[in-house]
Amino acid sequence: MAVLTDQAGAGRLRALGTTVPLLDIVDGDARPGPAGMAVTEPALLAPRHLAYLVYTSGTTGQPKGVMIEHRSIVNLVEGDLATLGVTPHDRVAQNSSPAYDSSIEETWFALAAGATLVVMDEDAVRLGPDLVAWLRRERITMFCPPPTLLRSTGCVDPAATLPELRLLHPGGEALAPDVADLWAPGRRLVNDYGPTETTVTAWSSVPGSRMLPTPTCCASRIR
Repeated sequence: MAVLTDQAGAGRLRALGTTVPLLDIVDGDARPGPAGMAVTEPALLAPRHLAYLVYTSGTTGQPKGVMIEHRSIVNLVEGDLATLGVTPHDRVAQNSSPAYDSSIEETWFALAAGATLVVMDEDAVRLGPDLVAWLRRERITMFCPPPTLLRSTGCVDPAATLPELRLLHPGGEALAPDVADLWAPGRRLVNDYGPTETTVTAWSSVPGSRMLPTPTCCASRIR
């Protein structure tokens, strides 16, 4: 095991007295920890090996770590590619924080399809009214926002204002009927809402119409 970080991050980790080897993202060299541990070649990955651990409170209010395996992510991405129709011609907005598991979905279904991944700047994320102009300028065709962000744009006619936006994949909170009714016309809307334990998402889809607020299928299948 090793930690991939930059110079500032390495300094903070060393201050904690960690013995984990550090990999500098600038030059790629291994930086042994205080105990002089060497970085060893990892064993061949298997589908059941752990890919990442993400913390969530779920419905309990008590933070807990959810362990996600490589096979689950592959299933998620394969399901997205088969169901959402992502193509190399798409331009996908990457607006989720890397600390939030939805970033796994929007990043990897874009890259797996050969689509263009467009990283959203912080101002566009924070300021709803600026979001529509950003989506139009960057010619975004696929977008995975929380419903509250869509509401905060103040856009009164999304179909006419954003004709290139062909897929909306909102999640992170319940999708209110009025938001779905406003944003669904002219494009496909998929309600991306589910527990972290299902590997990011569980969702249902009805092309060109208002989405059901309750997810009905799981995008991460166990094979």
